[in-house]
Amino acid sequence: MLAPTQPASPPDLSSYGRLPGPTTDLQQVKRDLKEFGYGFVKDALPPEQLSALQKRLKDQAEGEVKAGVAFFDGGPKKPNQRIWNLPNKGQEFLGLLEHPLVEEFIPECLGDGYHLSSYTANINRPGSKGMGMHTDQITINPAIPQFPLGVNLMWFLCDVNEENGGTRILPKSHNGLVAPNNMSDISGTTFASGPAGTCLVFESRLWHATGPNVAKEGERPVILQFYVRHFVRPQENFTLSVTPEVEAILADKAKQALGFRVTATLGGVEGFRPDGTMVKRPENPVVALNAEGSKA
Repeated sequence: MLAPTQPASPPDLSSYGRLPGPTTDLQQVKRDLKEFGYGFVKDALPPEQLSALQKRLKDQAEGEVKAGVAFFDGGPKKPNQRIWNLPNKGQEFLGLLEHPLVEEFIPECLGDGYHLSSYTANINRPGSKGMGMHTDQITINPAIPQFPLGVNLMWFLCDVNEENGGTRILPKSHNGLVAPNNMSDISGTTFASGPAGTCLVFESRLWHATGPNVAKEGERPVILQFYVRHFVRPQENFTLSVTPEVEAILADKAKQALGFRVTATLGGVEGFRPDGTMVKRPENPVVALNAEGSKA
């Protein structure tokens, strides 16, 4: 049995010749995703949708601060704010679950029955120290398999660049042949950059990290939709955390993504359910019974 190959240290960025940049050519983005582990879709959000998402996220962030339920990180002073479980927090976020790019990239990369592992926002503010290099697949499977188990869609709600904390990326690290020498060292990485409305598509094996924000003012809000294959346990248990009011208005594609669809016998309620069945919490679940058929 051959010993596993030891990943090499990050090469100089100039050795790549070119790196992915924002483009409206979806086939090029798919080629970049395959070659580099990431790609950028330019103008992924039309102006009206972008404006609505900017306002809804800003209002939600301020509301969570005032309600005393906000979550902060990004270093000792914790300048960054994260917003969890976006399906509950506005119709604008539900709309992104039906964005054409979901159907364009996710089934092709992850197969049928994919679902949402997490749906969050990260507001990176000046003074953020960034985070350690990681892959989104570390918590799914410690070993690097021959195919991705997840794909992330990161939506830029502002112009993103190196100064305001653009995500640090180690190109081509998704193939397991390159890895950071030190998780806290971003040398050898590039940074995500693109205008507001761009969508960064990257797969779960890619080494990356929130970049340090050295800007003097402003903030870098992004939304992250992390999808996984149907057999992977998600980070957020949406079938419990999504409110009944939201569940009632979800389209079937969104219900599938949030875990309400049976795929390959997985995700059933009270036993076997045919593939494709949409499930919900049973109103009259079968409980412990006595021999006469009454509750035990």
